[in-house]
Amino acid sequence: MNFGESYFPGQRERRDSDGANKSKVNKAYAYMKATIEEKRLLVMEKIMQEFMSDNLTAEVKAKETHNTLLFITMLTKLYPREKEIISRSQFKHVHLETNVTDLQRRYPFVQWKYLLEQTLNTQISPNENVLVLIPNYLDSLNKVLPRFTNRIVHNGLLLVFATDTLYELLNTTSSPDWPAFCTRMTVNVFSKAVSALYVRQFRPEYLDQLRMRVTLMFENLKKTLESRMRENTWLDDRGREAVLQKLSSLHGQFLTWPNFWNLTYVATLLDDVRVDPEYFFGNVIRRYQQLRTVPMNFRYYQLEDKKWAYPFVVNAFYVLTMNTIIIPLAVLTQPYFRADLPLYIPYSTMGLIFAHEILHGFDLKGIRYNSKGEAEDLLNHFSRAELESRLDCVVNQFSTTFWRQVNFLGRNVDVQFDWNVTKNENMADISGLQLAYHAWETVIGFENEPALPGIQLNARQLFFLNAAQTYCSMLSPADYIFLVEVDFHTPHPERVNGIMMNSQGFSDAYKCPVGSPMNPKKKCSVW
Repeated sequence: MNFGESYFPGQRERRDSDGANKSKVNKAYAYMKATIEEKRLLVMEKIMQEFMSDNLTAEVKAKETHNTLLFITMLTKLYPREKEIISRSQFKHVHLETNVTDLQRRYPFVQWKYLLEQTLNTQISPNENVLVLIPNYLDSLNKVLPRFTNRIVHNGLLLVFATDTLYELLNTTSSPDWPAFCTRMTVNVFSKAVSALYVRQFRPEYLDQLRMRVTLMFENLKKTLESRMRENTWLDDRGREAVLQKLSSLHGQFLTWPNFWNLTYVATLLDDVRVDPEYFFGNVIRRYQQLRTVPMNFRYYQLEDKKWAYPFVVNAFYVLTMNTIIIPLAVLTQPYFRADLPLYIPYSTMGLIFAHEILHGFDLKGIRYNSKGEAEDLLNHFSRAELESRLDCVVNQFSTTFWRQVNFLGRNVDVQFDWNVTKNENMADISGLQLAYHAWETVIGFENEPALPGIQLNARQLFFLNAAQTYCSMLSPADYIFLVEVDFHTPHPERVNGIMMNSQGFSDAYKCPVGSPMNPKKKCSVW
């Protein structure tokens, strides 16, 4: 990764979100999305023609096809964009807290009590509390559904399922790598059984040592963040006590769920599986029904069972309602935790990932949940305003620093980023690197860690180089446009440079002149 000026071709003024620049990017993204949707509708039309009765006239067939595809198109457009969902989640009072009776009154197009009872395998009281995460979507459905007959809605939903799920599954030409597709499908429909197979490739002794090293790093990062919070100048005493209590209660779930080692438990996972070697389609439908039904009363689920991700998942999570970070085994089995490696290797990679997830407990969304994962504002109005101003520092800095042109269909288009959507992630990146670097310095003390053979960089320089490598990747122009539109993380390489330019440790290690692109006079820091 180049830390130089290649991604800072100039400082541009911040552009209005409704300006022409944004519309160009929207058109490029809209073109790609429309092309995908057009292909999808053509597949649907083909399926409809195959299933329509021969007794229908050509006029009736055309009308049914038109109305069904129109319904599906409107249904697709109604669903909120990922950016809208993320943006709304940063604000309070965007969810709807209600009960089953009121839910039925507001949105009568679904028999909610029956649906919930069938799905959750329990009796539902009319007074049962319900939290609607995206009420505006249901509001939109309430307006659109009455425009179509029940037959069109029913057939349209069946067609969506047939196209988006079954057609790809049964059409052997839909994937250029059919064996890989079958492997992914097996992982999806037998996730727990595959998890049990996955964990058995590792020796228990190795996992015990790995758990010890991971837990030690986790605790070191928590101690470092505690120290930084105690020295924080913008928190009042009540807010400081609340965030410290939440940090102290923060749990980490590492490696994998212990039950995956229990052969008796694993065997029970497959008790209800029935496979007919002559009826693949029926096997698929039956398995999907099983996966979509809660096997027991959800009220009696053990809380500990919910904290784990499948061990083969290569991602890390922070769960707001449990105040827990989850790091699956696949993330931790990289060679970063080998005992013979210098500590700047694990701290600059896993340490950054850990710190990033920890800090999500203290972003604009996380700060509205207490140490028990219950909804509660931890900060008063003044302290929250201070937090928001520090996040606005990141928004303003990124919007005036980063811009990019990509070649799309033979034309150069400017990419317009929505930094308000990415600010929580950018905060976790920036403060996460500062936290990981501070923790590493505390652990090594005054000792000098060895450099790597054949590389003329010292330990501190290698720390930041290795951290940058974590987020480096190559993207095609189309992938880049798509990522900017649908993801709430900053894309590469802006993500790497945005993290590093706000690190004083990076500037000192590489001796970047003050005022240069990678060492701006004003840096952003939150925690």
